[in-house]
Amino acid sequence: MSGTDVTKRTRIACASLALALLLPLANARADERAEIEALKAQIAELERRDRERQRQLDEMLELLRRIAPELAQQQQQEKRAPAPGVDAKLAADADEDARSRSALDRAIAELEQDAGSPHAGSQGAVGAPRGVLPVTRAATTTTATSVTSQATPEQPTQAPLAASSPPPSTSAPGDGASGPHDHTAASSPPGTLFSRPLPGQATLRLLEPSIDLMVAAGWSTANDAEIRTLQGGAHDPDRRGFTFQQAELGFFGAVDPYFDAVTYILFTPDGVELEEAYGTTRRLPWGLQLRAGYYLTEFGRINPTHPHSWPWIDQPIINTRMFGGEGLRSPGARLSWLLPVPLFSELYVGVQNANEGELTTSFLAPEGIGGRPGIDTETRNLGDLLYLVRSATAWSFGDEVSALLGFSGLFGPNSTGGSARTFVYGADFTLKWRPTDNFRGWPFLLWQSEVMKRDYTAEPIPAGVVIPEDDHGHAHALHDHDDHDDAHVQEAIPGALLRDWGFYTQLLYGFRYPWSAGVRFEWASGSGQSVGGRANDPLRDDRFRFSPLLIYQPSEFARIRLQYNFDHATALPGEEASTVWLGLELLYGSHPAHEW
Repeated sequence: MSGTDVTKRTRIACASLALALLLPLANARADERAEIEALKAQIAELERRDRERQRQLDEMLELLRRIAPELAQQQQQEKRAPAPGVDAKLAADADEDARSRSALDRAIAELEQDAGSPHAGSQGAVGAPRGVLPVTRAATTTTATSVTSQATPEQPTQAPLAASSPPPSTSAPGDGASGPHDHTAASSPPGTLFSRPLPGQATLRLLEPSIDLMVAAGWSTANDAEIRTLQGGAHDPDRRGFTFQQAELGFFGAVDPYFDAVTYILFTPDGVELEEAYGTTRRLPWGLQLRAGYYLTEFGRINPTHPHSWPWIDQPIINTRMFGGEGLRSPGARLSWLLPVPLFSELYVGVQNANEGELTTSFLAPEGIGGRPGIDTETRNLGDLLYLVRSATAWSFGDEVSALLGFSGLFGPNSTGGSARTFVYGADFTLKWRPTDNFRGWPFLLWQSEVMKRDYTAEPIPAGVVIPEDDHGHAHALHDHDDHDDAHVQEAIPGALLRDWGFYTQLLYGFRYPWSAGVRFEWASGSGQSVGGRANDPLRDDRFRFSPLLIYQPSEFARIRLQYNFDHATALPGEEASTVWLGLELLYGSHPAHEW
């Protein structure tokens, strides 16, 4: 074999080897290009679907805008020409109804204008902070009233201000199929106090009623009297056997294009009480929102919410110490400002009465902190009111993770007399994770923590000072709490600065529909002596609690919870207790979504 042949064969072998190495690379590049093209096709399809949904929303808005003048015209005709035989009272009622419906029609006509309102959709779906994600027309199309369709347990109508539109029409707006002169569309059945039908399958929801029932059963190594010192929440299970915690009746809805209203009434074995009743503005400029009425103070995460919205069955220890068993609530007003920044950031300032009895425990309450009597509970000037400042900032880390950081402060007088004042400070942090491909919200992870501190300046109280009676005609004496006829301080009490602090942190993991499990740890302590010693004061002693939790939630309307509490408290005989609670919660009707 000649040298030339060897060279040729060598070249051929090298070329074959190179081809064998390059061919897989070429195939890989071709596969990558195919995947890229497939992804482009998917993106194009998603964009097409998004445009189609936007078109359907535009059609719905156009339909609502077109039917408003027709409805107004019919109402004016009915007003001018009442039916024969109608007496003056019925005519007056019809006139009032026409005025009410005209406000509703204005609300419908202004739907599109409200799309840019900073506070539109502020109570959207649970898990979405107001303003964290970009506000779209889909989230702001119903501001004065709500458009809802029939809900199923899998897709409950939980937020009264969330929209669910009817099936899209096959005809374009303005072709006469459902326009102003379509008598079929105009002949919808008359509305009621709760709702008003629209053409198609949609209904305008004017008032949403609901009732939430909570009952628990359990057992403890502590007796009933000791359990009541451990379970400080007014609606916590607090005895061996069964506890009916509460039945909450709620009414919420749109008043007109400018206000929403909310009312909650509680039914307990002790009677009936008003939990909240307030109105909220919808149309203030510059990102402002005003709330006025009787409401829970927006301090931290737990206090502004109701027990049925808590993952755990009972109230955290530190909340009970700072705000009492019922939580801090009082008549007043609050102004919030949604800051014009890229992140969701909101500031709150509020003022409320400080002398609402046990509802304002740290302030002008009939009985002071640390066993001290309430000497002065009168409101004489603006300095005797309760003032709130709060900031809340939220971030979204992609589509699956979001976080919220809040700081709160309260300032007001306390009832030990003179210039006695109370300061309460707090910080809270919440982290949520939920994958985009979740099934009915599962899996998810929720981590929530709060830390609080109170500075309570107690004035000295000389012996012989008269103790004013509370709302029940009782004077809270110092050393003999069973003798309510003694209306004088028996011994002088020196002034003191009572400091209390504590925190809770809880982690809840929804591992598989409909199950979730979690654990909560709490700790509380303080400084400054109570009457009789801080170690013997169940509201100021050194204490911690460990609480594992298991939840079974088959739908949005039912929940079963199993919770274990291990308590260590220096004021408790034996200092330790173990308790197991089994709780059942049932919801009738729909309930507004709670803020993020």
